[in-house]
Amino acid sequence: MEDNKKGFGDIYNSTGKVSDDVETEIVEEEIADSEEYVEQDNVNGNADSDEFDEDVDTSFDEAAYEEKILYRNNFEYTTPLLKELYKGVLKWDKARRVNSIFIYCILAANVVANIIFAIMGETRLLQLLIISMVLLGALSVFKILEPTILAKQTLSGYRRKIGEHMICETAFSEDEFTMEDVTLNQGKHYSYEEITRVRETETFVVLQIGKKEVIPIHKEQFTKGTLNDFRPFLIKKIRPEE
Repeated sequence: MEDNKKGFGDIYNSTGKVSDDVETEIVEEEIADSEEYVEQDNVNGNADSDEFDEDVDTSFDEAAYEEKILYRNNFEYTTPLLKELYKGVLKWDKARRVNSIFIYCILAANVVANIIFAIMGETRLLQLLIISMVLLGALSVFKILEPTILAKQTLSGYRRKIGEHMICETAFSEDEFTMEDVTLNQGKHYSYEEITRVRETETFVVLQIGKKEVIPIHKEQFTKGTLNDFRPFLIKKIRPEE
């Protein structure tokens, strides 16, 4: 697919041939004049290029950028931290919680009904009762272990792909904030208007972006600013009218 794509350097003549009626004999004087013109043009071009380079300053002012950062948070993900984060995320997902409650209710009602039938002498339904109880127990165990399973899968997948630690850094300025995967050297910019909700766990202040995306801020890992100052700053940004 990529071989079919042409860049600016791929412009070419479709025939590559010179027509028979084109005179190809060139006078030596014309060649000399042409070479002299090209040489002079290159000198002028280099001079213009040098002048252009002097006018453009492409240096990055790190000090000015750092001055804009009011709060910075940097931490490394571990299985316990991811487990805590997933536990909160799964609990905050309303659709998922409603579906889980619905399944629990069906299984529980089935168990109760089968127990009643068994008491009434309908032993033929005893097998269905056992199956319902096993399913209910398995679902309960899975719900308890799900945050741990997701945390281990996330870290093992990350390390298998990257082979390094999973480090997250979030920097807050007056106008925006940036979440960066330090290991991958990939970042994403957000405006404060994109925050739909702020929640807290024991370890994190969690910024929710839209319905699914969350950005965790470790309460004890501020490398610039403090948690006590960050909370009112954040409230002011997402609720400027208050």
